[in-house]
Amino acid sequence: PAEIPVGSTGLRLVGMGDFLDRVLCRRTFCQHVEEHLQDRDPYTGEFGYELLGHLPHVFAECARGKLGKTAALEGMEPFYFFNLGDHKVIRGARDPYCGIPSGPWNSSNIHVRTDLVPDGETWLPPPYKQFFANDVFRFVSSTAQHRGFVVVGNKYRWEWNAPPTNVFDVRTLRQVFLALERAGYRVVYVRTTSELFEPREERDLTPREQDLKDYGHTGDFEMLAKEFPSVLTLQTIVDAVSANLRNASAIPRETLVNSVMLGLLANAEKYVAVQGGDSALYHYFCKEAHVFVNKACQRAQELRAGDVHWWHRLTEDQRWPWGPTDLASQRQPSPCTTRMFLQHETL
Repeated sequence: PAEIPVGSTGLRLVGMGDFLDRVLCRRTFCQHVEEHLQDRDPYTGEFGYELLGHLPHVFAECARGKLGKTAALEGMEPFYFFNLGDHKVIRGARDPYCGIPSGPWNSSNIHVRTDLVPDGETWLPPPYKQFFANDVFRFVSSTAQHRGFVVVGNKYRWEWNAPPTNVFDVRTLRQVFLALERAGYRVVYVRTTSELFEPREERDLTPREQDLKDYGHTGDFEMLAKEFPSVLTLQTIVDAVSANLRNASAIPRETLVNSVMLGLLANAEKYVAVQGGDSALYHYFCKEAHVFVNKACQRAQELRAGDVHWWHRLTEDQRWPWGPTDLASQRQPSPCTTRMFLQHETL
């Protein structure tokens, strides 16, 4: 359909199919200047490390015409939009002990001071803010008081082999939602769960999921349904796309989730999140971001090392290296588009 309604929230997804065609198109912007180029191995470590270290280095090589084949875990395709014509999708799991990405870092740790961040020749954040700009994710408001929407990001997972540390509890979330709604903002709540990526009515819990359930469920989604029915969740939006868009089932679920997520972030007015990989992603689209870190957490290296003080560069250093007309043309749907999720390899 030309328009996908998301419940009675006022969100209408117009042109979602064309958006996915553009985002997942087999193409490469890399204009090779060398005959023999080194292929890039997939980075399978932490999501935040891939955003902060690996992707800016790969994109810098692409901008200089020195990028060969790329590879990444399934679901990361939209993040490599600039080279999907020469990209391999890998099925596997992330390894939190993989270490930092290889590349131009002047440190053995990705959590570094501002003066140790590589320069633009070897570290160039991909222009996600420009490329994912769209007219798809727009709220149709019946009142003049709404000021756009805010993405609130949360996580509830094991960290450093321990129960959740950096997390918005229900009490804090309630305060955040009330403050944003009183200020006239719509809210989209993002907390990734296994159900988001594997939507089945009956699904066996993994041992760690069971541990989290025994530890005490956050109760955030239950609170939303009862107290904040106007707050949308990422899962609600993805489910609406899956149910209404023809052939959406052909797209790997995590690829679809990330594509929707990037489109949402491109249109949001503000971002509120707990420390983690998602908060780094929000800084690629940053208009105004608020990141909360648990001061009691001794392992929060981002706070101790001070690297959150240079995350603004993820937005400010973005540039489109091939001229403005190229970007404009790539925002138009193409009838010959071929989506990128046809071949897989398994780690």
